[in-house]
Amino acid sequence: KKYCLKRALSINPDNQNALKALAQLERPPQPSVEDIAPSLAKPTELVESEISSRLAASQSTASTNPTLAPSHTQSIPSRPTLDTSTKRKQVSSEWIIFGILSTLLVLGIAIIGVIGASILLRSTPTSVVSIGLTTTPSENQLPVVTPTIMRESSPTKALPTNTPKPAPSCQSLAQDYLDRTRSLLIEFGDAVTIAESTPRIALGSIIQDMQRIKRDIAAIPVPTCVQKANGLIANGMDGVINAFIDFMGDKSDTVVQRELNQGLLDLTNGTAQLIALASGQATPAPKKLPTDTPVPTLLPSPTPLPAGSAIVLSDGQRNSWQIKVTKVLIEDTLKPTFSDTIEKAAGRFAIVFMEVTNRGLSPGTFVAFGNLDIQDSSGQRFEENFVASFYAQDIYGTDICADINPDFTKYCVAVYDISPQSSFYILVPGKLVDPYAPRLLLDVP
Repeated sequence: KKYCLKRALSINPDNQNALKALAQLERPPQPSVEDIAPSLAKPTELVESEISSRLAASQSTASTNPTLAPSHTQSIPSRPTLDTSTKRKQVSSEWIIFGILSTLLVLGIAIIGVIGASILLRSTPTSVVSIGLTTTPSENQLPVVTPTIMRESSPTKALPTNTPKPAPSCQSLAQDYLDRTRSLLIEFGDAVTIAESTPRIALGSIIQDMQRIKRDIAAIPVPTCVQKANGLIANGMDGVINAFIDFMGDKSDTVVQRELNQGLLDLTNGTAQLIALASGQATPAPKKLPTDTPVPTLLPSPTPLPAGSAIVLSDGQRNSWQIKVTKVLIEDTLKPTFSDTIEKAAGRFAIVFMEVTNRGLSPGTFVAFGNLDIQDSSGQRFEENFVASFYAQDIYGTDICADINPDFTKYCVAVYDISPQSSFYILVPGKLVDPYAPRLLLDVP
């Protein structure tokens, strides 16, 4: 008991009940009732029966010896009796002290449990721990205090009903975009194939079809992850369309072919990246157009008239001329008869003899420069060489194509410094005439 009281006072030094109980236990021991009168420690019933028997014996003695009865009766002192209520009070006080000590012990255990629980539950702020003391009294037993722990959980939040759906993957977006543009890309490729084999004069409608296809593709929404591939496809279409427009505008064949090749390469790179994204694979790096390879033959392929045919063209003065090439000679140098000056060709001189007929309504002068050029198989163009043509007129005695009356014909000559070698040569319209004018295949030795 002393140990329990001291433990309780270590928890709460101001506990008066524990102080009093400890003080009583530390008093010096006093003799008990059993030590003073062992007979008094017997049960009350036994004491009363013993007293009754003794009184009966004394009464019987008095009846046999009357003289001694009064004195005997007076000589027997009344034995003090122990009050049973006092003893019960003493026993109940001991039980009260034991109950207090037990209560203090349980409270100490509960406090220690609360401290431990608070440490364990510190990481879970959503729960609240409350301690309640419930007493369970029973008959012939002191109340026992038992701690009860109740946990209150914070109300759970309900998930919103409009939970957003996960964003679609890049692969699914690319596949959807490829499905929507596939037919248009195939249609554009077919248009390019047709344009490559179409004469210059008939390219207008095909170019319009290409522009329409490009607008249809641009109207389709482009996912963010497909924008790079879509940019290559758009640049490729622009390059192809511009190449055919420049070809119709009679720009340099080398420039036109370069634009066309770059446009087709961009289309190939963009389509390859789009297919890779739709397949969930890494996008390939765009290929570059090689710079150290010769430019291939110009597309679309030329469709010249056969050698010996007559062509009609209109110059910048709105004069109409009919041209028919009669023969072509090749020379490396030209020397006029009136001088020792020699004109040497960078490649070789093509001396073109032609019949020029005025198909207009008034006299006119025909000049080959700006009206007629020669083009080789690589697409390179060659203009008339003035000095060489002047020397050829002197050497071969041809006419000067000036002041030609309507429906009159003169025999003229024009000299061109052409490439040393080519699979074919074509007489094509110059930069001063209609670019859709017909072409003429030359029979060059």
